[in-house]
Amino acid sequence: MKTAGRAIPLLVRLAENKVSGVLHRVGEIKNMLTKLEERLLQLTALSDAR
Repeated sequence: MKTAGRAIPLLVRLAENKVSGVLHRVGEIKNMLTKLEERLLQLTALSDAR
């Protein structure tokens, strides 16, 4: 029972770290998508200007 008592907080900490890493990556991907959308708008504007 002592091992399980120590393992659970460790597993929780590992899971929290994993979730934090995933959330960080999601934020990076959102930023990349925003930049791509801005580039698309610029290209569309250039294309329309012709």
